[in-house]
Amino acid sequence: MFPSKILSVCLAVLALVASLSHSQTVAGANCPLNVSGASTARLTVDGVLLSRYARNVRGAALTTGLANPALPSTVEASIANAASALDVDGDGTFAVNDAMILSRSMAGMNSSQWVSGIAFSPNATRTTPKSLSDYIAGGCTPITTSDANRFLAQASFGAKNAADVDRVKSLGYSGWLDEQLNMPVQYSHLTRVKTVAATRTDQWQNRPGVWDVNDSMWIGMVDSNDQLRQRTMFALSQIFVVSLKDGSVYYLGNGLAAYVDMLYAKGFGNFRDLLESVTKSTAMGSYLSHIYNQKENPAVGSVPDQNYAREIMQLFSIGLWELNVDGTRKLDSSGKPIPTYTQSDVVGASRVLTGYTFDAANTSHWNNYYGFWNYPDNASQERPMTVNPAYHSVSEKRFLGVTIPARASATAANSEADLDLFLDTLFNHPNVGPFIGRQLIQRLVTSNPSKEYVTRVADTFNNNGSGVRGDMKAVIRAILLDVEARNPEKITDPNFGKIREPVVRMAHVMRALNAVRDADADSYGIGMWLYDKRKGLWQTPLGSGTVFNFYRPDFRPGNTDIARAGLVAPEMQITHTTSIDDIQWLFRDMLENGGITSCCSEAERNTFYLKFNYASLLPLVATPAALVDKLNEVFMAGQMSADLRNNIISEMNAEYRSSSPTSGMPRGVTQMKLARALYTLILSPDYVVQK
Repeated sequence: MFPSKILSVCLAVLALVASLSHSQTVAGANCPLNVSGASTARLTVDGVLLSRYARNVRGAALTTGLANPALPSTVEASIANAASALDVDGDGTFAVNDAMILSRSMAGMNSSQWVSGIAFSPNATRTTPKSLSDYIAGGCTPITTSDANRFLAQASFGAKNAADVDRVKSLGYSGWLDEQLNMPVQYSHLTRVKTVAATRTDQWQNRPGVWDVNDSMWIGMVDSNDQLRQRTMFALSQIFVVSLKDGSVYYLGNGLAAYVDMLYAKGFGNFRDLLESVTKSTAMGSYLSHIYNQKENPAVGSVPDQNYAREIMQLFSIGLWELNVDGTRKLDSSGKPIPTYTQSDVVGASRVLTGYTFDAANTSHWNNYYGFWNYPDNASQERPMTVNPAYHSVSEKRFLGVTIPARASATAANSEADLDLFLDTLFNHPNVGPFIGRQLIQRLVTSNPSKEYVTRVADTFNNNGSGVRGDMKAVIRAILLDVEARNPEKITDPNFGKIREPVVRMAHVMRALNAVRDADADSYGIGMWLYDKRKGLWQTPLGSGTVFNFYRPDFRPGNTDIARAGLVAPEMQITHTTSIDDIQWLFRDMLENGGITSCCSEAERNTFYLKFNYASLLPLVATPAALVDKLNEVFMAGQMSADLRNNIISEMNAEYRSSSPTSGMPRGVTQMKLARALYTLILSPDYVVQK
């Protein structure tokens, strides 16, 4: 006879299935629920066994009265072995709450009913219907440290410490994304660059410039807790390209900083709002020359600037060719790709984009030949451009099957209406989901997503499940939670993954080694290398050489297995013998010295701008195998090959120097051995390819 409380729990389980057949199977069937030994888990058998076990029933009483269970000892062993996975609320123990939730899920109840009447322990990490549903739907698979590090390599600039990893393990992938997507913006580039510039007294240099923005970008990417926002911003900055290399924005520091802050805010909003904010940005207007864009003047033969009109279609929204939802090109009856737009569409769009400039501009600014440099004041760079109807075209505007008739005069209202209609037309074009979605997948997860992966992301762009188009939060979730992103079997797929581009690599190393700003609170001392003979990283945030980004999304390195297989490797466009050599020496110098120092006296060589914290790693140097295990987890999510492991240990054993050859400063043999291990790993193909 069971104690009354045990019997009541079992009766409650049975009551859930009063109307179900004896062989009812479960949802979430990948969870280890078939503890009875049957081929399929059954609620009226396995559900009861789980509930009894959670109430500490053991021995023969565990299986009494149940149809065809295994021996009690076998059932006990089965549940004990699966206890970690069956701990669905994540409090560290399989207990009554877990059994009740699993039983309710087995009974086909909805996830809101699973938590009804349950008092979770303070240690429980999955307490909401959604977090529990995600866990059970995912097969009750606990997230390992390697899993969490792999996820953070895709969704952030990498874990900064064990707490970052534990947060993912605790919340789950979906819960972590929820937390990040709903976290307020943690950092403002505009605030920082204005504060820093205000400390300078030089008449020309007391305005923010690109060097201030560069310093601020690294601080935001490395230090901020809103890591998903930071990584998304960097991805978007490579689609909606504004380059600080261009002279038109070189002294537009306020505008550039405001542009990045806008990507922070709008990147988690709706794509339609993002597209409008990009269009009205003074930084974008200056870079792609639609700021001070004037209507046509037949008397002198002038026409509106067509630069942005072309790029917003080609690069920022619909691309060159009509696409299927899976990202493949549509073909006409002759088997040829179908263009998305023509030169006539560019002409019509260019007329829409006339009349916009700094909100404080007056007639003298409009008449200035170097208009894109001629801003009324620093503050006007920070605000969206506004339209001056006196310079807005009143001619007929035809684009993408839409016609705006000619009008007698322009007003601010009808000028804005022209732009709204143009942006609405782009936003609603069927190409946007696959065109933008595929590029975001490439930036975060893999260079060669399957057609099915692109389709799932594009479908989410088209409809977030609530009838909303362009929900960027939903798109980001779809990318990072997709089966192709999360399936660990993809680690061994030779066609899966992407090259960690230099900026991502550098930011990851800085976070993993707990880099701090030492000599200058406002700078890590990382250069831009815009015009240097040696290019350092060969990449700078916002430092693309052209509007086409550092590399094209469909770049194939010639005469390679990648090209022969019909695959793409975008980052290979900036990967060549010279860049590899420069990056190698940059990392070697930094890691041996323990950071970035000044030059050239002894005091300066001990003045650190960027300083790594080696405190947790140096004690492991005495045991190379333990150190390599740690580095494998932190940097490579447990994916290190045996060859690389052996190579690192061999390199460490061969190191005997006590000072860095580049600085000549004594750093100690232990640090030099650690540095050799680090740069052997960081420069290896195993690490450079993110899986």
